[in-house]
Amino acid sequence: FVLHCAHGDLTYSVEEELKHGSVIGNIAKDLGLDFGRLAARKARVEMEGTDKQYITINQKNGDVVVVGRIDREEL
Repeated sequence: FVLHCAHGDLTYSVEEELKHGSVIGNIAKDLGLDFGRLAARKARVEMEGTDKQYITINQKNGDVVVVGRIDREEL
């Protein structure tokens, strides 16, 4: 997954079949942003080619979190 944002691009390696709620990384820490700025900047994750959501950004702490089953063969 590649996350595009105003300050740069981040790439996180994600294992298949991670449990719902698993933390992949922290976008705020990795980009050096204040947690409060994430919501103001409407930080989000979008995937090309699907409307299904697999990961999201916790706006309160910056964690990138699994919210859906990730199956590379399905993707």
